[in-house]
Amino acid sequence: MSSRLDHNDGDTIPWWHFDVKFPDTNGRYTNADWERHRSWFRYWLEPRIFVLVVLNMLPFLTWVTVVTVALTLYYELGQLQHENWLVVVSRDYNQPFILTSFALALLLVFRTNSAYERWWSARKHFGQMYNDCRSIARFTMNWIAPNNPVIAAVIMRLTSMLGPASCSYLQGDVSTTSIFNQLVVHSTITPEEYNLIASSEQPPITIMLLISDLLQKAGDELRVFERITIEERLVSYQIELGCLERIKNQPIYIPYTRQTSRFLLLYMTFLPFSLVAYCSWASIAVVPCLAFLLVGIENIGIHAENPMETLPIAALAASSKSTVDIIWRTGESKPYRDFIASL
Repeated sequence: MSSRLDHNDGDTIPWWHFDVKFPDTNGRYTNADWERHRSWFRYWLEPRIFVLVVLNMLPFLTWVTVVTVALTLYYELGQLQHENWLVVVSRDYNQPFILTSFALALLLVFRTNSAYERWWSARKHFGQMYNDCRSIARFTMNWIAPNNPVIAAVIMRLTSMLGPASCSYLQGDVSTTSIFNQLVVHSTITPEEYNLIASSEQPPITIMLLISDLLQKAGDELRVFERITIEERLVSYQIELGCLERIKNQPIYIPYTRQTSRFLLLYMTFLPFSLVAYCSWASIAVVPCLAFLLVGIENIGIHAENPMETLPIAALAASSKSTVDIIWRTGESKPYRDFIASL
């Protein structure tokens, strides 16, 4: 848990905002993962996740708990014992909550659905970028490698690092522990290529620019339709990258998020004024539990809104690099070449 998070404008989030980073739980699912996903284990609390969620909601839960405890004490020890005390807690106060509960439900549903749509759109964009890298690698090995293996090797090196460079760029991470720098150790990229990419303001655009120049350098060895086909994959990759930049840079309409959060805060703050009359001392446990469930739904939407933090970016980058390396190794392997020569 970090105490501060730098913003683009230089401001910081105070320590009491509890900027909690949730663990990656959306990686590639195996058959065993799907079995567990469908099993009764999904009903049980995961201790680590539960603690992180509670810490993330702690200011909100603390506030509603303090309000509930104060009202319960007032109701049980004062209002019920003395008829002349002000009626602060009453069952008659439940009507506003009955009338507004549907509005709260609609706000939470629309907010969560909008956030999930952003999350799933980002996942589809990453999937298309993965496919584009795979296509570029395959076309390079089929059309360029047989006639110009030197240029083909450079394109394959650059394509293998296109995914990691894009993921680090989208996360805004230029540190030595970034996804790009972690995966570059296992690549064959040259120091000159690394320095050029790492020093660029937009590394993925630099890589695509280099690939286009290399295609032009291949000259007559690459037919027109072959170059156009590879360039189309680069354009597709660039479009998907732009879509992800839009998702990263523009949140859901901010007044809508603020209105939902403040509506929920007011709803849970005033709920004890009616609920304590029904549940008495049990309200001290009931109200925080209700707050946890309702704020949890909103919290899911807030975290899903930024897919760059909730998607398994490192796994996607590693997968993109791995598939290009596999195509490269396969295309250069002796069994593959012997098989092609025998046709």
